[in-house]
Amino acid sequence: MVFAAGGVAAQEHSATLKGVVFDATTGYALSGVAVYLNQNPQAALTDSLGEYSLAGLSIGNYTLTLAKRGFGPQVISFAVTESHRDTVEIGSLPLQPTEAVTAAISGSVLDSRTGQPVIAVGVSVNGDFAAFSSERGFTTGRLEVLPGLNTLEFKRIGYEPFTASLWAVRNHTDLDLAVTLDPLPVQIQTVVVEADQTTNVHGVLREFYQRRQWGLGHYFTQQDIEQQHPFLISDMLRLIPGVVVRSGMYGGNRVEAIGNRGITVSPFTEGCGSMRLFIDGQFIETNSSFAPSEELDLLVQPENVAAIEVYPRPTGIPVQYNNRGSMCGVILVWTR
Repeated sequence: MVFAAGGVAAQEHSATLKGVVFDATTGYALSGVAVYLNQNPQAALTDSLGEYSLAGLSIGNYTLTLAKRGFGPQVISFAVTESHRDTVEIGSLPLQPTEAVTAAISGSVLDSRTGQPVIAVGVSVNGDFAAFSSERGFTTGRLEVLPGLNTLEFKRIGYEPFTASLWAVRNHTDLDLAVTLDPLPVQIQTVVVEADQTTNVHGVLREFYQRRQWGLGHYFTQQDIEQQHPFLISDMLRLIPGVVVRSGMYGGNRVEAIGNRGITVSPFTEGCGSMRLFIDGQFIETNSSFAPSEELDLLVQPENVAAIEVYPRPTGIPVQYNNRGSMCGVILVWTR
């Protein structure tokens, strides 16, 4: 597993590479196979006949990678010489159906200005959410990646998004990254500062204040949090009637809505446990060792929170957060 590298220096000689890709098991042509030359992020795709072509090859040595989900990648080396005139024929190459290529990706996310960890950074792989960062960094666990080129994205409010390219051709490989994010310049006019209790410069909290006017849940603004000076952000939730905050197993607190204990969550489970957690609109997945709400104190510090919404009962939960599993209540956290 390596990052994309540069290509061969251009020379006057120019040739076109042509070839065919087929399924090694069935013998049928494979369409939609990504064809990479020297790990260049721009790939050609095979057509319905399994054929591809790559133009503009100069004299030199090349590495060709053929990649398609559900098949083991094929990597070959070849050379273009003066004896090749207009065309370089690779011939037919097979791809063998195989298990998914997987990787475990972890690392740190630091502020480029202060060098301090940046928490609640959303990490996505090929557009799919994979993890949130904490003060200890992030880890995706083992997940499926594409044979060939993959795109990693790191996003957080207040920072420039960061994108990295991940080249994967071997299975069961771990990758450790050190990512730095650049803070966005904050340009705030005086009139906006006076109005920051109804919106922020990005408009992220507009819906929060709209829902607070409806009064269907419990709401805490940045000013409320600063006035209470909680040690853990879950301590703010102790003020809500019908909500119990208990000590968790891993340093955070577990938040439960005691009024939901009679609710049937599924045909197999009666009663409710921990409330569901969303940070900046993203549902926080958890493993069996954690209750969802226990992630709250591990991922978010009070000084990083702009607003909190708590819906202890199914009634009143915003429709976009009210799906299966939300019957036990929902906690929405919006970071600065």
